[in-house]
Amino acid sequence: MEDAHVAQTDIDVPAHHFDDQHGQDNVDAKVFGVFDGHGGPEVARFCQLYLVSVLTQQETWIAESENENQDKDAAQTDIGQALIEAFHALDRMIDDPQRR
Repeated sequence: MEDAHVAQTDIDVPAHHFDDQHGQDNVDAKVFGVFDGHGGPEVARFCQLYLVSVLTQQETWIAESENENQDKDAAQTDIGQALIEAFHALDRMIDDPQRR
């Protein structure tokens, strides 16, 4: 099997990403992913090791946005954008010859 996976349920979400009307002091994100080994077992393992840390380092994850997240497609929310940016960052990291 060349697949790898991540299942992390305790990722801190910055307070500005959730709605205060639920009375929650903090919210944990849950990230589940399966990475197929079609790029090789090394790529699947790389994504398993780095996805969460790269995701939580994205500016759209960290910084408060002036964009209203309600009534948007999931990909257009700040967290959706952070996921897209994280996937692109992982691609750049994998392609970086200094990381080999």
